[in-house]
Amino acid sequence: MSYRSTIKQVRVSKGGQLKLLSKESVREIDYFAKTVLNQTGVEVFSNKGLKVLHDLGAEVDFKRKRVWLPPTLVEEAMMKVGHSFRWGGRDSKTYLTIEGNRVHYMAIGAPTYILDLEGNYRKATIKDWQDVYRLVDALDHFNLASGSVYTPWVTSEELNLQDHIRRARVFLRLLNATEKPIDMSKEYYYEQETDYSSDAEFRIKIESLIRGGLKELQRIPMGYHHVNTTGPLKLLGPNVDSALVYAKYGLPIMVAPSTIINATGPATIAGALVQQIAEYLARAVMYVLSARDPSRRSVVICGACPGILDQRTAASAALGAPETCLQVIGTAQMGKFYKVPTRALIGNTEAMIPDAQAGYETMLGCLSASLAGINIISTGGGLDSQNLLSLEKYPMDNDMIGAVRRILDGINICDETLAVDVIDEVAKSGGPMSYISHRHTKNWMRKEQFFPLIFNRKRYSEWERAGSKEARIVARDKAKEILKEHWPEPLAKDIREKIEEYIRHIEKKEVRK
Repeated sequence: MSYRSTIKQVRVSKGGQLKLLSKESVREIDYFAKTVLNQTGVEVFSNKGLKVLHDLGAEVDFKRKRVWLPPTLVEEAMMKVGHSFRWGGRDSKTYLTIEGNRVHYMAIGAPTYILDLEGNYRKATIKDWQDVYRLVDALDHFNLASGSVYTPWVTSEELNLQDHIRRARVFLRLLNATEKPIDMSKEYYYEQETDYSSDAEFRIKIESLIRGGLKELQRIPMGYHHVNTTGPLKLLGPNVDSALVYAKYGLPIMVAPSTIINATGPATIAGALVQQIAEYLARAVMYVLSARDPSRRSVVICGACPGILDQRTAASAALGAPETCLQVIGTAQMGKFYKVPTRALIGNTEAMIPDAQAGYETMLGCLSASLAGINIISTGGGLDSQNLLSLEKYPMDNDMIGAVRRILDGINICDETLAVDVIDEVAKSGGPMSYISHRHTKNWMRKEQFFPLIFNRKRYSEWERAGSKEARIVARDKAKEILKEHWPEPLAKDIREKIEEYIRHIEKKEVRK
């Protein structure tokens, strides 16, 4: 049974209303980011990456692995970069357009630890992971799900298999758990001997099988390749090499510097943005200008994984801080300056349970990023600086995103919404007429207003009669209901068999080695 089948399609939401940087400030950040690349340079821990940049005309010290990029090279790349792409799920007929001020919400979904529906804090299992994706599939305000090859998603029988084979098997499980587009791009480089270029080729092959060929995958990709920079100004070898494979085919790449204020980045927000954008531009040069087909260059998404190290506790990065929101607003404006899509890890919290702190930090980040026009907002379900996921928080965050979408819709001004005739009719009626039963209210109530699924709007007495349940308990009940009733359509049998056959072929090849 599909719970989501009874919910109407979510309309397109558009942000971009919030701009904190002046046009002059945006140009200054761009200028000084290019100055950093030309004056300080970046370290590139990839021989392939060093050679690509050398061949493009950058100054390269192969021994020190340092590269200096002239502003003209950066400007050439940003003139040629792709500006938009379509992101499809397993069915290419339904896709999201990633461009301009369109805002999409991607649920975080690769927990190491989980707060389950019985209130237990524990290590996550494969079943927990499947439950997360079924929840996200059913909740209407989430557009996308995300995941990665964390060890909990790998069975004990698969632990001895190569990373790319494990990834393919996990990907199959993901495809069966949700019909929505998924982000399977996050990489964790725990195997030093892995050939990450081959791994990227393998993933592209799997996605091509699902799409029915490489050309169809290029037309409607199943996601992007995710690369982080650890800072300051360091580009790790494995994700440089694998991203170059995506660049070769002109597939989307998302560059998300992990610029943590006070730790991997300066203490000032402007300085953190200069470093973040410098790291983004360095990678954009590599990926845009190394395309095999100049007519098909990659979209290089301007991403951000920001935070602030609170030196009072020296704990993990504070993802729910207001400074994190300011970094993301700046990222949105810089992305629009370069005319590229943007993505941010935002709307997260340092709270340990879905409490008041979790609510205000999640809303603060999500609303800021939405109004700034971030195209892909990675949010929802997270606690403890994204180290913990809460199943009951997903329905609550779905309501929150719904409220944010309503704000993005703004105020519709037309003859009908101004309602001058309606006001005149009700005011002059002289009787019991009110707006409650008026046809205008019936026509416009659902179009104009947001109705939450979880959050209470009852009077105290009604709330008390219903069991005096706080929001997280209502959300917990809703999550249990969804997981009992909602089962996405399974992946088409012929596609599944093609992928399984290809995986078996690769496994036999590895055994022969």
